Amino acid sequence: MKKLLIMIAILTLMALSFGSLAQQNGYDLFQKALAKERAEGNLEEAIVLYQKVIDETKDESLAAKAQLRIGICYEKLGKEKAKLAQESFQKVIDDYPQQIETVKVAREKLSGLLRAQTLIQEGEREFKMRQLLPKLWDRFAKVSPDGRYLAYFNYDVGSMAVHELATGKERIIKSKIKEDEPEGESWSYTWSPDGEALICNWWQAPGWNWVDLRILRIDGTEQRCLFQSDEYDDVYPMDWSSDGNYILTAFYGGQLGGGIGLISVKNGSVRIIKTIDPKWGNMAFSPDDQYIVYDFLPEEEYSSRDISILSVNGKVEVPLITHPAHDSFLGWSPDGKHVLFASDRTGTNDLWIIAVKNGKPAGKPELIKKGLGNIDASGITPDGSFYYISPRQMEDIYVAEMDQSTGKIIDAPEKMILSREGSNRWPQYSPDGKSIVCVLAGGIRGIVENSLCVRSLDTGKELLFPLRTNALFPRWHPDGRFIYFTALDRSGHFGIQCLELKTGQVSNVLLEEPEEKHFGNLKAEVSPDGKYFYYVYSEGDDRMCRLYVRDLETGIKKELFRMAVRLPFVSSLSPDGKWLAIVSREEERDIQILPTTGGKTRELYRFKHSGGHPTWLDWTPDNKYIIFTKKNEDSGWGLYRISIEGGDLLNLGISTTFIDDISVHPSGKHLSFGSSGPEWKNPELWVMENFLPKPEDKK
Repeated sequence: MKKLLIMIAILTLMALSFGSLAQQNGYDLFQKALAKERAEGNLEEAIVLYQKVIDETKDESLAAKAQLRIGICYEKLGKEKAKLAQESFQKVIDDYPQQIETVKVAREKLSGLLRAQTLIQEGEREFKMRQLLPKLWDRFAKVSPDGRYLAYFNYDVGSMAVHELATGKERIIKSKIKEDEPEGESWSYTWSPDGEALICNWWQAPGWNWVDLRILRIDGTEQRCLFQSDEYDDVYPMDWSSDGNYILTAFYGGQLGGGIGLISVKNGSVRIIKTIDPKWGNMAFSPDDQYIVYDFLPEEEYSSRDISILSVNGKVEVPLITHPAHDSFLGWSPDGKHVLFASDRTGTNDLWIIAVKNGKPAGKPELIKKGLGNIDASGITPDGSFYYISPRQMEDIYVAEMDQSTGKIIDAPEKMILSREGSNRWPQYSPDGKSIVCVLAGGIRGIVENSLCVRSLDTGKELLFPLRTNALFPRWHPDGRFIYFTALDRSGHFGIQCLELKTGQVSNVLLEEPEEKHFGNLKAEVSPDGKYFYYVYSEGDDRMCRLYVRDLETGIKKELFRMAVRLPFVSSLSPDGKWLAIVSREEERDIQILPTTGGKTRELYRFKHSGGHPTWLDWTPDNKYIIFTKKNEDSGWGLYRISIEGGDLLNLGISTTFIDDISVHPSGKHLSFGSSGPEWKNPELWVMENFLPKPEDKK
């Protein structure tokens, strides 16, 4: 037995020695390759040795470094090897994602190569990017076909308007068809080809439902309804054909489902050419009206968009851009030979172009300009100038320290540093106070891709959970092992889902039935014993908003409260699980508290408010106070505190642009909220000129 143990020990030592020797040999080979590259300048031999390191070593870190060096060697060999260098850097990113520092260098190298390969270098051919307007209130504004005007919705007067870019003159466009119709607004509109009219979708108070598509002449001589139907939930005009005969339209939801269609300008008749959910996509006619390019979410994906080209009769469709990244259609070149699109395939949102011919791609995508950000296309004029809107407003998580004796904020709130910035919302502290969860939105259109981010407050370490749905309002289970959140699926239906942190698995807790129509969001809060959850549900037929409690084990629900409102109210569960705070979203708002066992509500505070943005609520850990958001008298939003026994209102002493959700730390020492910071940064209108290939370059 003793001899056997000795033999096992010897074999173990031999195995460890051989493993160590192999590792050392890989390191020695790497050093030899490095000498070939740097000392001798023999790049071809160095590449062979680096490849041998990759083939033989089991050390992933060493293999990643060797792959990086191969890319650098090809880069040194000049333009002829640029493609091989690009492929090598991409392999580092794809094959060794855990090697963070090496991947970071590879990304930087790849970006540098792509910049060198752009069609247009800045400064050449009078390439220009100019800011035209530093301050816009409507990030979906559209430039007229001749580039003279900018159409936008003027929220101050509740009408469409045009801004003359050369003079700065403003003109309000009469937008109501009937003088006595309720107030309304437009969320999507496009110009007629002659620049004399706009087609707008129109949403109307009090429920703010879509009511019609209307044509408005900018000289105010005509306002007429082109299309009206109860069979769709939303209808968006996307483009106007160059012959003036048809409106390219995106149809959403309702009895007939989503689709891409044409509406006749002459008589308002509809022809659906493709049944698809165009969910927040972009689309446009080709200049000759023969094709339609549109971006969409592939069937099995929620986090990335592709681009397709479709014949105007709907019979032929060809993939134009198919890529794991987010790709978003921006527009056609005036001659119809190129399509512009935005993509985040390099790690930033960049402008790309692809040649097309006879409804098919006629080349590979090429980079035009890096780092444009999350832009919205405003229009392309006949001279090839591309107008776009750069939304400067960003939303992040802010943390403020509270004075526990007075309840006031001690210092100005500080922005929490997260792995992604600019589109972070709805923070919530964990029950033990050691972590915080929020929703991180990424990609070209933040509304598409969501991740739940759980961040350790001690170490700063993040856990990211990418989701195949649009997530809202995360809330913790009391044991800290689960997170509940509202889920908005691709068909526009809401539900409540649950994420298990240990496994990353997502399960359904409550699903809205397909035939149900409501106009608000579900938001779940779990009782301290983990047995029940409370949620608000808004039903569309009777405009009734209800608060339910549901048994997590049996699924049995009970209505606790209801309110007839046009927008769903907000609720918050007290830490001890005994009370629910409720506030409406009407112009006249009142904060009430309701026992979780049911019964009568008690009003704490009533105030006036303009606009539909929610008033957010949370409780202090001692269950004595409610902290809530409210517009300040001068400007911006503030945080306020009211006792559940009533009494005077306490202003906590901050002013910020707006606030999305608040969460008080279990210690009562801090609170967090989503915001764009202390100052509002308006979108900007820019134009890019002289970036398209010259006629002699086009193939």
